[in-house]
Amino acid sequence: MASRFNDRSILRRYLKSGELIEPYNGFYAIRDHWNRLLYKDKVKRIAVTLTNKIKIKKWNFTGETAAVLLGLEVVHLPYIHHSLTEIYVSSSYAEKFASNCKKSALDKKKSVRSAFRHKYNRLKLSDIIEDESGIRLDDFNKNSYKNEAASSFGHTFGHIPTAEELAISHVASIYNVLYVCAWKGSFSESLATFDSAARKGEDLNKILRVCRKFYGSMDCCSDTPQFLNSVQNPKNADFYGVNYSPINNPNFLGTDEFDVLSRMETLVNYANPKSENGGESLARAIMLELGFVEPELQHEFPNPNYPQSPYRADFMWKVNGKIIVGEFDGTDKYLIEDRTLLDSRSVACDLRTEYFDGSVENVNNFSTNNLYRYNRDAVRKERNRERCLMDCGVVRVVRFDYCDILNPIEFKKKLLSAGVPVAVA
Repeated sequence: MASRFNDRSILRRYLKSGELIEPYNGFYAIRDHWNRLLYKDKVKRIAVTLTNKIKIKKWNFTGETAAVLLGLEVVHLPYIHHSLTEIYVSSSYAEKFASNCKKSALDKKKSVRSAFRHKYNRLKLSDIIEDESGIRLDDFNKNSYKNEAASSFGHTFGHIPTAEELAISHVASIYNVLYVCAWKGSFSESLATFDSAARKGEDLNKILRVCRKFYGSMDCCSDTPQFLNSVQNPKNADFYGVNYSPINNPNFLGTDEFDVLSRMETLVNYANPKSENGGESLARAIMLELGFVEPELQHEFPNPNYPQSPYRADFMWKVNGKIIVGEFDGTDKYLIEDRTLLDSRSVACDLRTEYFDGSVENVNNFSTNNLYRYNRDAVRKERNRERCLMDCGVVRVVRFDYCDILNPIEFKKKLLSAGVPVAVA
């Protein structure tokens, strides 16, 4: 993070030449290195860097920012968001410029510009505290904050926390984090976070109940949108993909997308700890948005060669006694990096994937400078596995990857052609 004028001048020169990139206000990185990072790694690096720069009396990382720091799955869809990496911060009190009515118009404009330059998304949302005294809403006041800060320093005396540890110490409670994920994220993105929270043993139904109790009134979080049920409200984030609409979709008939708690309830109801990674969660979320029947996850089929290790299908549907299996193919399943091919590009696979909107992105974090070859053993095992599934009564195996699920229209055609059932109200 640049701080001095001379440093900024030098960095700006490299920025202009294209060697550096400024992915966040005042944050510079080597362009090639930054472009190779996964989205969650970008979020983590910015959050860690910002930790000592945020000048709020008491604040916490929340939403997808906190989810990354907690090790939860975070999915970022390029066709929903702009390129700016968003950092979410919650605080118990409102922005000064938003509440001080005595300021002149010029002062207010200056305050707004100053706040905008910080770039992080600040939400007025009290944290929910859970300790031996029970569960309560955090009641911020300056005196208690000073005492708490002094006490915290005493407990950490003798240990110098790393930058990442310091950032993690500023993470809000799981209640606050998942509530903001439901508020600010789309269904398809947020389901991965809720799946991974369930996988880590979080009681999602309890979290929903607690959020209803403490966030279910306008008093504690007056600028949240659960009571502002209007499509005109600019604070409401889209809950569904912008390229298709789940109108009359049986999977979402009871969901009010302009009510945060309703969004959260939908995510809790569909969350499944059996989902093994963000890619599988994203695929399932888009299946639901497209109106397909919710699949069974990780259904086991007998393995005649190794009975103690049954085959598991990523997704499974039963239609009129017939079994259809869906398999999400992560790129790393069949490709392995091979440095010996650096001088023989003609026999290597130079990976790039293309989004359906025409932009190019290394969505699976493979640099175009890295060379890959097929893992023939993995391909052979997968073919044998598919034959065994057919012997178990599977009539169709439909395979798809990240690029398929980023194109909902084509993804829907692929699932329909495989006979995947559509939900009926």
